[in-house]
Amino acid sequence: MEILKGDTTTAIKFPVPSTVSVATYVVKKGDRNGSVSNAAIENGVASCTLPYFAVQSEGKVNVTLNFNEGADQYSVEKKVDVVTPYLELWEVREILPNASERDLVLAESAARHVIEAHCNQSFGFEKDVVKQIQGAGKYLESERRIIRLTAINDKPYNIPINGYVFYFGDQWIGVKQAPDEAIAQEIIQYPYLGQTRFFDPNQVYNVRGDFGYEEIPSAVKDSMMELISQYGCYDDTYRKKYLESLASADYRITYNSEVWAGTGNADVDMLLEEYVRKDWIVV
Repeated sequence: MEILKGDTTTAIKFPVPSTVSVATYVVKKGDRNGSVSNAAIENGVASCTLPYFAVQSEGKVNVTLNFNEGADQYSVEKKVDVVTPYLELWEVREILPNASERDLVLAESAARHVIEAHCNQSFGFEKDVVKQIQGAGKYLESERRIIRLTAINDKPYNIPINGYVFYFGDQWIGVKQAPDEAIAQEIIQYPYLGQTRFFDPNQVYNVRGDFGYEEIPSAVKDSMMELISQYGCYDDTYRKKYLESLASADYRITYNSEVWAGTGNADVDMLLEEYVRKDWIVV
Protein backbone atom coordinates (compact mmCIF):
# COMPACT_ATOMS: atom_id res chain seq x y z
CA MET A 1 0.00 0.00 0.00
CA GLU A 2 1.19 3.52 -0.70
CA ILE A 3 0.24 6.83 0.82
CA LEU A 4 1.19 10.28 -0.40
CA LYS A 5 3.80 12.29 1.47
CA GLY A 6 2.15 14.67 3.95
CA ASP A 7 -1.20 12.81 3.98
CA THR A 8 -2.41 12.39 7.57
CA THR A 9 -6.07 11.85 6.65
CA THR A 10 -6.02 8.55 4.75
CA ALA A 11 -6.60 5.68 7.17
CA ILE A 12 -4.75 2.37 7.14
CA LYS A 13 -7.46 -0.26 7.56
CA PHE A 14 -7.39 -3.75 9.07
CA PRO A 15 -10.21 -6.31 9.06
CA VAL A 16 -10.96 -7.50 12.60
CA PRO A 17 -13.53 -9.92 14.06
CA SER A 18 -16.98 -8.40 14.47
CA THR A 19 -16.77 -8.96 18.23
CA VAL A 20 -13.73 -6.69 18.59
CA SER A 21 -14.60 -3.20 19.83
CA VAL A 22 -11.21 -2.02 21.14
CA ALA A 23 -7.86 -2.08 19.38
CA THR A 24 -4.64 -0.10 19.65
CA TYR A 25 -1.90 0.54 17.13
CA VAL A 26 1.69 1.73 16.94
CA VAL A 27 3.37 3.38 13.96
CA LYS A 28 7.09 2.88 13.34
CA LYS A 29 9.31 4.54 10.75
CA GLY A 30 13.02 3.91 10.79
CA ASP A 31 14.23 4.07 14.37
CA ARG A 32 11.27 6.08 15.62
CA ASN A 33 8.18 4.59 17.27
CA GLY A 34 4.98 6.58 17.66
CA SER A 35 2.88 6.48 20.80
CA VAL A 36 0.18 3.85 21.33
CA SER A 37 -3.10 5.09 19.82
CA ASN A 38 -6.67 3.81 19.71
CA ALA A 39 -7.99 2.57 16.38
CA ALA A 40 -11.46 3.55 15.21
CA ILE A 41 -13.54 0.38 14.72
CA GLU A 42 -16.69 0.15 12.64
CA ASN A 43 -18.34 -2.83 10.91
CA GLY A 44 -15.39 -5.11 11.48
CA VAL A 45 -12.78 -2.66 10.19
CA ALA A 46 -10.13 -0.98 12.35
CA SER A 47 -8.91 2.36 10.94
CA CYS A 48 -5.54 3.86 11.86
CA THR A 49 -4.36 7.31 10.83
CA LEU A 50 -0.67 8.09 10.51
CA PRO A 51 1.09 10.78 12.59
CA TYR A 52 2.94 13.49 10.72
CA PHE A 53 6.42 12.14 11.49
CA ALA A 54 5.53 9.02 9.49
CA VAL A 55 4.46 10.88 6.33
CA GLN A 56 6.77 13.90 6.46
CA SER A 57 9.24 12.22 4.12
CA GLU A 58 9.48 9.21 1.83
CA GLY A 59 10.12 5.79 3.30
CA LYS A 60 8.57 2.63 4.64
CA VAL A 61 6.20 2.74 7.59
CA ASN A 62 5.09 -0.19 9.74
CA VAL A 63 1.66 -0.07 11.36
CA THR A 64 1.03 -2.73 14.04
CA LEU A 65 -2.53 -3.33 15.29
CA ASN A 66 -3.11 -5.11 18.61
CA PHE A 67 -6.44 -6.49 19.85
CA ASN A 68 -7.96 -9.26 21.96
CA GLU A 69 -10.43 -11.85 20.75
CA GLY A 70 -11.77 -13.80 23.68
CA ALA A 71 -8.81 -14.99 25.72
CA ASP A 72 -6.37 -14.62 22.82
CA GLN A 73 -4.16 -11.66 21.93
CA TYR A 74 -3.44 -10.80 18.32
CA SER A 75 -0.96 -8.52 16.60
CA VAL A 76 -1.14 -7.82 12.86
CA GLU A 77 1.08 -5.59 10.76
CA LYS A 78 0.87 -3.65 7.52
CA LYS A 79 3.73 -2.02 5.64
CA VAL A 80 3.03 1.30 3.94
CA ASP A 81 5.18 3.11 1.36
CA VAL A 82 5.17 6.90 1.76
CA VAL A 83 5.72 8.30 -1.74
CA THR A 84 6.18 11.73 -3.29
CA PRO A 85 3.33 12.84 -5.56
CA TYR A 86 4.62 14.28 -8.81
CA LEU A 87 1.62 16.64 -8.86
CA GLU A 88 -0.19 17.84 -5.77
CA LEU A 89 -3.86 16.87 -5.71
CA TRP A 90 -4.92 20.51 -6.11
CA GLU A 91 -2.92 20.56 -9.35
CA VAL A 92 -4.67 17.39 -10.53
CA ARG A 93 -8.02 18.95 -9.64
CA GLU A 94 -7.28 21.86 -11.98
CA ILE A 95 -6.94 19.32 -14.82
CA LEU A 96 -9.95 17.20 -13.75
CA PRO A 97 -12.23 19.72 -12.00
CA ASN A 98 -15.23 17.37 -11.79
CA ALA A 99 -13.37 14.33 -10.46
CA SER A 100 -13.93 12.91 -7.00
CA GLU A 101 -11.14 12.92 -4.42
CA ARG A 102 -10.63 9.20 -5.00
CA ASP A 103 -10.37 9.69 -8.76
CA LEU A 104 -7.82 12.49 -8.26
CA VAL A 105 -5.63 10.15 -6.19
CA LEU A 106 -5.99 7.37 -8.77
CA ALA A 107 -5.14 9.69 -11.68
CA GLU A 108 -1.99 10.97 -9.95
CA SER A 109 -0.94 7.45 -9.02
CA ALA A 110 -1.57 6.01 -12.49
CA ALA A 111 0.39 8.74 -14.29
CA ARG A 112 3.23 8.53 -11.76
CA HIS A 113 3.59 4.77 -12.17
CA VAL A 114 3.53 5.03 -15.97
CA ILE A 115 6.38 7.58 -15.84
CA GLU A 116 8.40 5.50 -13.39
CA ALA A 117 7.98 2.35 -15.48
CA HIS A 118 9.00 4.23 -18.65
CA CYS A 119 12.03 5.92 -17.05
CA ASN A 120 13.03 2.95 -14.88
CA GLN A 121 13.50 5.26 -11.91
CA SER A 122 11.50 7.34 -9.44
CA PHE A 123 11.74 11.07 -8.81
CA GLY A 124 11.15 11.48 -5.10
CA PHE A 125 13.81 12.42 -2.54
CA GLU A 126 15.27 10.62 0.45
CA LYS A 127 17.73 12.45 2.71
CA ASP A 128 20.28 10.75 4.96
CA VAL A 129 18.85 7.26 4.54
CA VAL A 130 20.52 3.86 4.48
CA LYS A 131 20.06 1.72 1.37
CA GLN A 132 20.86 -1.97 1.40
CA ILE A 133 22.59 -2.71 -1.91
CA GLN A 134 23.76 -6.10 -3.12
CA GLY A 135 27.43 -6.43 -4.01
CA ALA A 136 28.25 -7.03 -7.68
CA GLY A 137 32.02 -7.36 -7.93
CA LYS A 138 33.70 -4.05 -8.75
CA TYR A 139 30.49 -2.02 -8.61
CA LEU A 140 27.39 -1.42 -6.57
CA GLU A 141 24.26 -0.28 -8.33
CA SER A 142 21.74 2.03 -6.68
CA GLU A 143 18.11 1.91 -7.77
CA ARG A 144 17.85 5.63 -7.18
CA ARG A 145 19.93 8.54 -8.41
CA ILE A 146 22.72 9.25 -5.93
CA ILE A 147 23.25 12.83 -4.76
CA ARG A 148 25.73 12.28 -1.93
CA LEU A 149 27.33 9.31 -0.17
CA THR A 150 28.14 9.74 3.52
CA ALA A 151 28.88 6.18 4.73
CA ILE A 152 29.29 2.61 3.53
CA ASN A 153 28.91 -0.10 6.18
CA ASP A 154 29.25 2.62 8.83
CA LYS A 155 32.61 3.82 7.47
CA PRO A 156 32.23 7.59 6.90
CA TYR A 157 32.80 9.18 3.50
CA ASN A 158 32.02 12.60 2.13
CA ILE A 159 31.49 12.17 -1.57
CA PRO A 160 29.39 14.78 -3.38
CA ILE A 161 28.14 13.44 -6.69
CA ASN A 162 26.83 15.72 -9.39
CA GLY A 163 24.70 14.47 -12.24
CA TYR A 164 23.04 11.27 -13.20
CA VAL A 165 24.86 8.57 -11.26
CA PHE A 166 23.44 5.20 -10.39
CA TYR A 167 26.63 3.14 -10.26
CA PHE A 168 29.44 4.01 -7.95
CA GLY A 169 32.84 2.39 -8.06
CA ASP A 170 35.21 0.53 -5.83
CA GLN A 171 37.68 3.18 -4.63
CA TRP A 172 36.54 6.07 -2.54
CA ILE A 173 38.91 9.02 -2.21
CA GLY A 174 38.02 11.80 -4.66
CA VAL A 175 36.08 11.61 -7.89
CA LYS A 176 38.03 11.46 -11.12
CA GLN A 177 36.74 12.68 -14.45
CA ALA A 178 35.34 9.62 -16.17
CA PRO A 179 35.66 9.18 -19.95
CA ASP A 180 32.76 10.41 -22.04
CA GLU A 181 31.46 6.91 -22.70
CA ALA A 182 31.38 6.20 -18.97
CA ILE A 183 29.55 9.45 -18.28
CA ALA A 184 27.04 8.58 -20.99
CA GLN A 185 26.41 5.28 -19.24
CA GLU A 186 26.15 7.07 -15.90
CA ILE A 187 29.13 5.30 -14.33
CA ILE A 188 31.39 6.91 -11.75
CA GLN A 189 34.83 5.64 -10.84
CA TYR A 190 37.51 6.71 -8.37
CA PRO A 191 41.30 7.11 -8.59
CA TYR A 192 43.47 4.05 -8.34
CA LEU A 193 44.78 3.65 -4.77
CA GLY A 194 46.99 0.61 -5.24
CA GLN A 195 44.34 -1.75 -3.91
CA THR A 196 41.14 -2.73 -5.65
CA ARG A 197 38.08 -3.05 -3.45
CA PHE A 198 35.75 -5.90 -4.31
CA PHE A 199 32.06 -5.92 -3.46
CA ASP A 200 31.21 -9.48 -2.49
CA PRO A 201 28.19 -10.64 -4.53
CA ASN A 202 27.09 -12.61 -1.44
CA GLN A 203 27.07 -9.54 0.78
CA VAL A 204 24.59 -6.69 1.21
CA TYR A 205 26.18 -3.26 1.82
CA ASN A 206 24.61 -0.53 3.95
CA VAL A 207 25.01 2.69 1.98
CA ARG A 208 24.03 5.98 3.66
CA GLY A 209 23.42 9.16 1.71
CA ASP A 210 20.96 11.36 -0.15
CA PHE A 211 19.08 9.78 -3.05
CA GLY A 212 16.67 10.87 -5.76
CA TYR A 213 15.71 14.42 -6.77
CA GLU A 214 15.38 17.30 -4.35
CA GLU A 215 12.82 18.86 -6.71
CA ILE A 216 10.55 17.07 -9.18
CA PRO A 217 12.00 17.87 -12.65
CA SER A 218 9.78 20.23 -14.65
CA ALA A 219 9.70 17.73 -17.55
CA VAL A 220 8.22 15.14 -15.20
CA LYS A 221 5.55 17.55 -13.92
CA ASP A 222 4.67 18.54 -17.49
CA SER A 223 4.45 14.86 -18.41
CA MET A 224 2.10 14.24 -15.48
CA MET A 225 -0.20 17.03 -16.68
CA GLU A 226 -0.20 15.64 -20.21
CA LEU A 227 -0.94 12.07 -19.14
CA ILE A 228 -3.70 13.06 -16.72
CA SER A 229 -5.29 15.26 -19.39
CA GLN A 230 -5.12 12.28 -21.74
CA TYR A 231 -7.12 10.17 -19.30
CA GLY A 232 -10.05 12.50 -19.90
CA CYS A 233 -10.00 11.98 -23.70
CA TYR A 234 -12.83 9.98 -25.24
CA ASP A 235 -10.50 7.45 -26.90
CA ASP A 236 -8.58 6.57 -23.73
CA THR A 237 -10.87 3.63 -23.00
CA TYR A 238 -10.18 2.15 -26.43
CA ARG A 239 -6.43 2.44 -26.10
CA LYS A 240 -6.55 0.74 -22.70
CA LYS A 241 -8.16 -2.24 -24.42
CA TYR A 242 -5.36 -2.43 -27.04
CA LEU A 243 -7.84 -1.54 -29.77
CA GLU A 244 -5.95 -1.07 -33.03
CA SER A 245 -8.65 0.75 -34.98
CA LEU A 246 -12.06 2.27 -34.53
CA ALA A 247 -14.47 3.02 -37.37
CA SER A 248 -17.89 4.52 -37.79
CA ALA A 249 -19.89 5.80 -40.74
CA ASP A 250 -18.10 9.17 -40.53
CA TYR A 251 -14.52 8.40 -39.51
CA ARG A 252 -11.87 5.77 -38.87
CA ILE A 253 -9.09 5.90 -36.25
CA THR A 254 -6.07 3.61 -36.57
CA TYR A 255 -3.40 3.58 -33.88
CA ASN A 256 0.32 3.29 -34.58
CA SER A 257 1.99 0.46 -32.64
CA GLU A 258 3.98 3.08 -30.69
CA VAL A 259 0.81 3.94 -28.78
CA TRP A 260 1.49 0.85 -26.64
CA ALA A 261 5.21 1.56 -26.30
CA GLY A 262 6.74 3.97 -23.82
CA THR A 263 4.09 6.02 -22.06
CA GLY A 264 1.64 5.79 -24.95
CA ASN A 265 2.02 9.52 -25.56
CA ALA A 266 4.59 10.79 -28.08
CA ASP A 267 4.93 14.22 -26.43
CA VAL A 268 5.52 12.67 -23.02
CA ASP A 269 8.08 10.23 -24.42
CA MET A 270 10.06 13.18 -25.81
CA LEU A 271 9.76 15.18 -22.59
CA LEU A 272 11.13 12.27 -20.58
CA GLU A 273 13.83 11.17 -23.00
CA GLU A 274 16.75 12.47 -20.93
CA TYR A 275 15.37 10.81 -17.78
CA VAL A 276 15.03 7.30 -19.18
CA ARG A 277 17.50 5.06 -17.39
CA LYS A 278 19.06 2.82 -20.02
CA ASP A 279 20.42 -0.69 -19.71
CA TRP A 280 23.91 -0.65 -18.28
CA ILE A 281 27.16 -1.74 -19.89
CA VAL A 282 30.11 -1.47 -17.48
CA VAL A 283 33.42 -0.74 -19.17
